[in-house]
Amino acid sequence: MFATDYPHAHADDLTQLLAAMPETMRAKTMSENARHWYRL
Repeated sequence: MFATDYPHAHADDLTQLLAAMPETMRAKTMSENARHWYRL
């Protein structure tokens, strides 16, 4: 899951963080973990 502390972020650029992740980890971070947690 991805959490935000809007209006400021702890990472300068989320796109750089996501680009550095392997595809499987990126998919889990952006959707699959939340789907599993909420049983969707």
